[in-house]
Amino acid sequence: MAATRLTPSRLRLGRGMRGLYVQTALPPELFTADAFSSTLGLGVYATYDTNSPTPVTKIYASTDSGEAWRLLDTVSGVSASSITYLGVQTWAMSVQHNLTPVTQVLISTDNGRHWTPTGLKVPDGSAMSVVSRHDAWVFTSSPKNSPSTPGRLTLDSLSGAVRKTVLTLPSNGPVRYFVNAVDFVNSQDGWVSVTKYVAPNKMVHKPGDRKLVHTAGVTTNLLYYTTDGGQHWTIWQLPALWTVGQLDLVTSRMGYLEVNGTVVMTKDGGGVWAVATQ
Repeated sequence: MAATRLTPSRLRLGRGMRGLYVQTALPPELFTADAFSSTLGLGVYATYDTNSPTPVTKIYASTDSGEAWRLLDTVSGVSASSITYLGVQTWAMSVQHNLTPVTQVLISTDNGRHWTPTGLKVPDGSAMSVVSRHDAWVFTSSPKNSPSTPGRLTLDSLSGAVRKTVLTLPSNGPVRYFVNAVDFVNSQDGWVSVTKYVAPNKMVHKPGDRKLVHTAGVTTNLLYYTTDGGQHWTIWQLPALWTVGQLDLVTSRMGYLEVNGTVVMTKDGGGVWAVATQ
């Protein structure tokens, strides 16, 4: 099976297309994020105003699977970090306002021409997956002023209310968990990319030295998978040499990971992987 190998900056998983899409034409800007429906692609490029430190997001549109792009709109005062197609001309965009440490979700119902702020605001650095005009999955890490508080995965309404908490993971102590990304298809089916770190608990002598030192800690790449909204989880252990970038679960069982510049796919939620082909 031939490998699909592209540099990460040119590789895009086809959100909303229910399949693999590889961007082969260079976009007009190095997009911060992009997403596709079956007929339209939107790419966002976060930059700064040339005359001031004000952030600016340029929104580009493509109607030919990314071969050509046109500037659709420029939004001043916000820096976009992600964009997601939700269906029926509806898109979600995550932004920061004027470099504040908070991320807010904006919604467009006319294919990106106009954007409306929602009530969902999360701390910068949170992992988020918007799944509808009403809901988003959010993983919020432990607060800096309360490191003993575990991070938590919640289903939130876009009005800002927490509907339920389904997963808590400690980020301090001898066993620590760090969430890299969250990707859900809907309110039930989703992935959480996690790095687990187990701190060393043994002391050994350094070679040729009587000084005692800690043994090395152990790092494990994990993929949490649920099909019932987080009531139950299957935890897949990924190969140690995998560095997971983008992830895209497109149905309850089929999905893609970008690993070390190569796209791999699964048809069983993450148990078996194969290199994807174009």
